[in-house]
Amino acid sequence: HHLGAPAGDDAMTVRAVFELFAAHEQVLMTPLAELLAGRDGVRLLGTTSSRHADRAPTFAFSSERVASAEICRRLIEAGVSCGHGHFYAKRLVEALGLDPADGVVRLSMVHYNTIDEVNRALEVLDVAL
Repeated sequence: HHLGAPAGDDAMTVRAVFELFAAHEQVLMTPLAELLAGRDGVRLLGTTSSRHADRAPTFAFSSERVASAEICRRLIEAGVSCGHGHFYAKRLVEALGLDPADGVVRLSMVHYNTIDEVNRALEVLDVAL
């Protein structure tokens, strides 16, 4: 129903749907990328770009001032799904100079998320960071 008229064969329809996913994800991740990249004391792993062509809509970050576990707790209390830890990349987290027991916060904004969820995350992160 998002495409209006059929896009053609099944392969064309699938490509069109994935393009819709990408466009929606870019809208969702842009304000999050901007907040994380612009905040002193926050280390965003990977590119600071929010272009879907440049990064997946999953963010890993840490704060110099607040433990990843605490940031994650606050997000979850606000109804925003996230995780924290080393995510099976313990040696990488150690090489980045981070405590693998606390690791990074991982937050994803994918096609099934809403702008309301992004806004809740931004409100929490604005205070927490």
